[in-house]
Amino acid sequence: MANINISDGSTYVVGVTGSANSDGDSIVITNESEVQIDADQFVPSNKWGDITNTAIGTFRLKNEGTNNRMLVFELNANTNNIRMERFGQMIVEGDFLEVATGDGTSGQTIDFSSVGTNNVSLDVVETIWIEKTPNGEKYPFMSLGDPSADTLVMPLAGVSGSEGYGQTAFGGAGATSDWAIGRNFNFNRTTKVATFGDGTNGLVIPNGCKAYINNIQITSQYNGVFGSKSEFDLSPEGRITFSNVEITTCMYPRFQNFTSINFTYVSAGAKVYIRDCYDKCIINHFACVIDTRRTSHYYPQFSYETPLGGGTEWTNIYVDTNLRSVSSNRQGLTIHLQDCVKFENFYSNLLDIDSKDYGGLLYYAKNLLMKNVYLTGRLDIAHYNDVTLLNWKFRGSPFAPLITATSSNWRSYGTRLSGINNNIKIINYQHVQGSLPPNYCLDLNEFTNSVEVYNLYVNSNFNGITNWGTTGIRTYADNCVIKNTTINGNYSSYMVENQLEAVGGDYDNIISDIGRRMYMGLGNAKVNMVDSGLYTDNINGLPSNLGVILTRKKQYDSGTAPNITYAGGIYMDGGGPANNEYFFESGGGAYLANGDWYLPNIGSYVAMGNKQPLRGFKAFLDSPYSRFNTSGLTLQECDVYFKISLAQDDLPTTWTQLTGEIGNAFNYYTELQNAFNAIKGASYDSNEGINFAIKVENATDPYPARIFYYIMFMCEIDNDYIANDASITFAGGDTTEKYEVIKASDNSVLYTFIGTGTHDFYLSTYYQEDVYFKRYKYVNGSYVLLVSTEYETQKLDYGFNGIILLYTGAEVQVASTDIQAIWAYSQRTLTEGFTATDRETINKALTTGKFLALK
Repeated sequence: MANINISDGSTYVVGVTGSANSDGDSIVITNESEVQIDADQFVPSNKWGDITNTAIGTFRLKNEGTNNRMLVFELNANTNNIRMERFGQMIVEGDFLEVATGDGTSGQTIDFSSVGTNNVSLDVVETIWIEKTPNGEKYPFMSLGDPSADTLVMPLAGVSGSEGYGQTAFGGAGATSDWAIGRNFNFNRTTKVATFGDGTNGLVIPNGCKAYINNIQITSQYNGVFGSKSEFDLSPEGRITFSNVEITTCMYPRFQNFTSINFTYVSAGAKVYIRDCYDKCIINHFACVIDTRRTSHYYPQFSYETPLGGGTEWTNIYVDTNLRSVSSNRQGLTIHLQDCVKFENFYSNLLDIDSKDYGGLLYYAKNLLMKNVYLTGRLDIAHYNDVTLLNWKFRGSPFAPLITATSSNWRSYGTRLSGINNNIKIINYQHVQGSLPPNYCLDLNEFTNSVEVYNLYVNSNFNGITNWGTTGIRTYADNCVIKNTTINGNYSSYMVENQLEAVGGDYDNIISDIGRRMYMGLGNAKVNMVDSGLYTDNINGLPSNLGVILTRKKQYDSGTAPNITYAGGIYMDGGGPANNEYFFESGGGAYLANGDWYLPNIGSYVAMGNKQPLRGFKAFLDSPYSRFNTSGLTLQECDVYFKISLAQDDLPTTWTQLTGEIGNAFNYYTELQNAFNAIKGASYDSNEGINFAIKVENATDPYPARIFYYIMFMCEIDNDYIANDASITFAGGDTTEKYEVIKASDNSVLYTFIGTGTHDFYLSTYYQEDVYFKRYKYVNGSYVLLVSTEYETQKLDYGFNGIILLYTGAEVQVASTDIQAIWAYSQRTLTEGFTATDRETINKALTTGKFLALK
């Protein structure tokens, strides 16, 4: 035995400083001493006992790759551990070791029986880093173990449909090859050979792309019970910095009560457990693999809990989990995010055939952009505040259930918001076409408030079957906004299921391939250009406070490309306004019950206008499919009236009566289109739309059970309509002034608005674009530049972009370049109404020569 015990503050290099080591030798480091194993100088062949580092010491494994060697640091027994305590640190500095070049063929193999210039035979390989394109970014391919010997037999599977099929028209992520699944291989531990997929079941190594492994491996003697594996012990206040290292599933990576972790190109498995970080974790390019040999089952398989510091970053994280044989409803991963400042490129793959399990939980995010998240299997997120979910993709399991599976194999949710959540934006969320859809692709609970969803895409048509019955979005959340969204699938299920608990909301431009329905609960929302389903009544539930709305009616589209006429319907359905938001009248004994209007007397009537302009309206249709739906009343027993105006104008004061039709199907095309032609002019813009009001009166049939359900006028809609998905408020000025939103990178004008107040606009591709603003005064028939914020930019966002204060009150316009006059004004005291901020702006203007105005 030649145990190493360094306590004098010196640096000890194994194989260089001391004598040779034997199996079971231990290392003890104290008092700011350091022990190194440097593969460029010496590669030990022994297996190590306990590694103990306390009192600010350093244990370093180093393999810079100069000699293309492989360094395996192996513990002698599963009872040996690595301890870094009391500011003791472990530093692992590895590199990539090239092991193969892809030829793009099915079933390519890599032999690991002799690796590196020192010809190491690797007993296990669990992560291989492969270029996506030649000399491009490296992605981890993770082992699914040895199918001939392991407890969890997981064949290569499930690549078909993984490419993603989404919306590009709304500025969404679009169809991209994301490598979200299928990045796996099998490893035969007897032959030491890794075998890759065929492109359908497991991805191939792309032709010309190189395959690498990390040139440092930390391992031990295998035990199938994770609590009986060799461990990392960082309690209290240990530190680790790892780059290019594979920690095999022979180890239990338990990091608890520690100061900091910094990982770059690291892989680990079994059960990764990170808890009670006092400072922060910087984790970039990390792969969590499945222990396919395990004899005990557990959850979660990857966790980060109760952080105590701040500044943690999660980037390029790849987590494979399998929870088989664990009791029901267990999660693959748990991550607490209250200390997180960066979260992007996160892959969570639940590779499981037990449908009761789900992918994981992400808790406690705040003021965070969570970008590029790829999910296989359900993921729950909870207790979020001011969080944006950008470019998320969800897909069902690649293994099971198959199309013939029973209902017990369903995944209940794709992504579910639980707990208490406020101010959440979900942008470019996508269910991957061709993968198993859950019951609810996106589920928003009753404790969630103010969720905005933009550019969501769901296709629940699975393997050619169109009656899978999935709901795109179920929401119990108040004040939910859903815009520019496509939800395809069986017509008997809902695009959006707005539960009775939900109050408020704004639903605009929600599209379906075969006309799915909306369920509006109690209503109280803004609704425009939503698909109405194959049923005549598109507003299911007990809707009130919707007003007259415009819907899509895809089943009545006519013609062939490129000459298709896209059908829509103008509906009046449900109760009236809550706070006089739009025109409404009722009288003659009419009353509302269970969401419908009772017209029991001659002269009973209900009249209603639109809550917001009917944007997307093009014209009325000469069609027999307009509908009048009642109980006990026919069209000829009622008087029907309308009013119409352009969106920017007020409705007329008088009604126009429609006559001459009978029954419950009618066609008032001539009267309606003539009225529209009279107001539309030559420059009508369907994106601005119209105002429309309808009045229905019982004219001849008094009876208590006379009930009006809805009336719908067929119309033509603009299929290219896109809802405005952003807004901004300009304060200061009057209705004649002009405001410009200008792209900072090239000074091009993105948007122009006239008049102070709030303006809506379509964000397009300008999400997170740096912009500044200009304000112009209208003087003598032309606009004169008054204020610019060129030196104070901000980023454009979906939803509300804030109140932009471009000076209020009286302004002094500088009409000359008299610097002395400007300087004299800037010397006014604060008591004269000139603030320190004003002076800072003046000074900046004087130095740049771009001064515009004084307050």
